[in-house]
Amino acid sequence: MPAHPLRLLTTLFLLGLMLASSIALAQPGGREFPGNRGNEPGEPGGPPPWAGGPPPWAGGPPATPEPPANPGGGDDDDDDGAVPDFCSGGPQPGGPNGQAGMSSIAHLNFSQQDPESGEPIEDGAWARVMYRWIAPMFDFVFNAHELEPGDEFTLTYQPQPLPSSGVICLATGEVNEEGDLHLQDAFELDSDLPAEYDENQDEATLALVSTGDVDCETGEMTAWTPENYLFGDEGMFYVDSDLEDDEG
Repeated sequence: MPAHPLRLLTTLFLLGLMLASSIALAQPGGREFPGNRGNEPGEPGGPPPWAGGPPPWAGGPPATPEPPANPGGGDDDDDDGAVPDFCSGGPQPGGPNGQAGMSSIAHLNFSQQDPESGEPIEDGAWARVMYRWIAPMFDFVFNAHELEPGDEFTLTYQPQPLPSSGVICLATGEVNEEGDLHLQDAFELDSDLPAEYDENQDEATLALVSTGDVDCETGEMTAWTPENYLFGDEGMFYVDSDLEDDEG
């Protein structure tokens, strides 16, 4: 018996609906994940890691753009955004030549020198001082070597001209059996170095002198035997920060 036309149309309509549903489920991004809505991509039961984007076999995500060559903006030759010279080991702002980086600590080497030429004597005594070049007190550590054991020396500030008047004695000590001398102190100088009465206002001279050659109370050199002294290999300066506050 031939099929009824109405039943045939109904069957064809139902087949069409089933076909349309199958095509919709096959479309990328058109699939739901029942029971796991809200899970992050890649979590157990959740959508795959590439959900919402191209799958790995499609070539992956676009490459991350390179950052600009000059984050500070402007031309490459501009200084905008650049690190200052003194932060990268360049010239330091202020401080003596022996300054340790950006700190207030400085160093100065001493040597036994030829009185005529001012050149260090070969195999002569030598020393080194570490000090704070700007501080309310003159704070220092001094170590000398190759001196005559038992001799007594005084570390001094020697204003120009030499031999000096207005000498400031910084510390006195006796050389040990190994020929070494250690001096250390921190005290109020109530003066910058060089002092106002120093003829050389650019830099101060420090010298280790025989204690018997200096009168620390009057600030006078009573004798002058420079061949026995240790002089700083270069000038130095010290800023009394308290003095500036008091004057203000």
